[in-house]
Amino acid sequence: MSSHMVLPNFQPYFSVYNWHANLQSIILNHPDFYSWIYSNYIQLYMDIRPEKTFADFYLNNGLIHTPSCPFVEQNSISREIVKRVSCLISFLIECIREGNYIYVLADISKISTYSLNTNKNHEIFIYGFDINQKQFYVADYVKGKYIQYTASFTEVEEAINEMDNTKSDHLPHIEMWRFLPKSNYSFDIIHVRNQLYEYVNCINSSDKYRQNAMPYSFRVYGLRVFDIILNHVQNVKNLNVQLDRRIFHLLYLRCKIMCRRLEFMVNCGLINNVSDYCDSYLTLTKFVEINSNLALKYQQTKNESLIFTIQSNVQKIYVEDGKLSEKLLHIINRMMYFS
Repeated sequence: MSSHMVLPNFQPYFSVYNWHANLQSIILNHPDFYSWIYSNYIQLYMDIRPEKTFADFYLNNGLIHTPSCPFVEQNSISREIVKRVSCLISFLIECIREGNYIYVLADISKISTYSLNTNKNHEIFIYGFDINQKQFYVADYVKGKYIQYTASFTEVEEAINEMDNTKSDHLPHIEMWRFLPKSNYSFDIIHVRNQLYEYVNCINSSDKYRQNAMPYSFRVYGLRVFDIILNHVQNVKNLNVQLDRRIFHLLYLRCKIMCRRLEFMVNCGLINNVSDYCDSYLTLTKFVEINSNLALKYQQTKNESLIFTIQSNVQKIYVEDGKLSEKLLHIINRMMYFS
């Protein structure tokens, strides 16, 4: 039995949060990767509670996207059960031997790779082990970069076990993700159309999953996200709260993915005669990227004049994104009608 095993782990295609990066690090070499990516990641949602400032892509009625991905089998097991029947280190090693990546909440202050002022409660992604070196291979965002690093068995065990003393509804179990290379997925133009419709009309996409959980009352969807972003910027101006740059980076990534989605659809012969439209979306993407960089600059400098520029830019993006999204929805509906 091998004393060393490392599962494939690729640099993510895009990411705002580590659950995007970790999923993509598994599935990036799947032949239908782009068909699935470009069929999804259109709808946005955002928390309306001012203290949260959290926004993300919407794929299902949950935070982690693996349940929506056909290329990954997701399982989970209670930490308590693992404690009763197995040594944690042995359990993790055997999971990896069977082709499972491990996604688990840990106290990363116990792991030397992280800085001391890092938020203690955080998800780590384990994709390999070396018994001789007594270490795991871990991937995560560290100082703003998605990296692969090693952590000792002792560090990982202490980090995971420390969470037993913390009450958290987020990721309460140990998750196991297994890559399914024989799965398949075809680009879904109907799904793209439906997401665009929900985005433009600010429809609560979680209504489709009421059998699993009731929709959250504190979320907005689609273009209404811009209203909450503008509220956040206003709070930064008036209440001196911390600017959350992730929101602006999310808007940039969405535009960037939309540009690549359009290119993919053109190359597949799904839409044509849209070069002017593609140019307009590319122009918007560059503008959104500039605004995201301004948000980063504000975080670093606290130059108040930047906030006014950011606010004005968000209003412009709001209007232009709405126009382009409605136009694309019209293009797809017309194409489907005449096909």
